[in-house]
This record gives sequence, structure tokens and C-alpha cells, in this order.
Amino acid sequence: MAKEGLCEYLQSIGEISVTRRCTKCKKKSEINSPTNSNSKDWNCEISHEYNFLKCRFDIACLDNNKIIFGIEILNTHITGNVGAREGIEWVELTASDVIGKLSQKNVPIKLNFEDQKSVKCPSCCQFARTGFAK
Repeated sequence: MAKEGLCEYLQSIGEISVTRRCTKCKKKSEINSPTNSNSKDWNCEISHEYNFLKCRFDIACLDNNKIIFGIEILNTHITGNVGAREGIEWVELTASDVIGKLSQKNVPIKLNFEDQKSVKCPSCCQFARTGFAK
């Protein structure tokens, strides 16, 4: 229900904003979903392959048949196979949060969520690679 409902919402009127928190420095950043246009399309259950690794996004935004943004719905377990998602901006949202927000009496045009996946901000990633912060 969460996956199909969010996909339908994004196909029609909506967009999402997702807050992401760095697991190391706790700095927050915000990611916005792509907005609808003639070349973009939201779909459920989209397969993707990267460096011979395969994955399937619960929801994906395609621009001219290329995945540009992915959404995973967290219900029973966190998303695995993250290497196959390399190079694509993607977020992980809880099913209960999605259902709760889509069940509101007047669903707003923009919904706000918290990303559930563990990520480091660019500065912390740079420091981990080089020993120097940006």
C-alpha cells in the first residue's frame, strides 16, 4: 500500500523532501524529489544494473527511461545491495511514515520525510578518504 500510494501521489501532484543526517557528524541535509515534467515518469518496481550488480527500486523516477531518483520503502528490513545503486540519488522511507502522511485528510503537494539509510555527508566522506576535510 505504501509503495503504490506514494508512486501514485508522485505521478499526479506531489513531490517529497527528505531530510538526511550524516552518521558521523550529524549534519542535516535535504533532498528533493525531481518535479514532474514531460520527460519524467514515476514507476514502481524498476530494475537497475550497475557494474554487473542488479537491484530493484520500489519506486523510481525515470527521465527519458533512465533512473534519476530512487525510493525504497522500509517495512521489515533495510535495503541491501547498495553497490548496485551507486550513482543514483535514492532514499529509504518507512512504510508507516508514508502511509501516515498519505492518509491525511488534505494531503499537501509536498511531503516531508526522514531518510532511514546510513550515510555520511560529503565532508566526512572526503575526510575518510584523505584525512582532510573539505
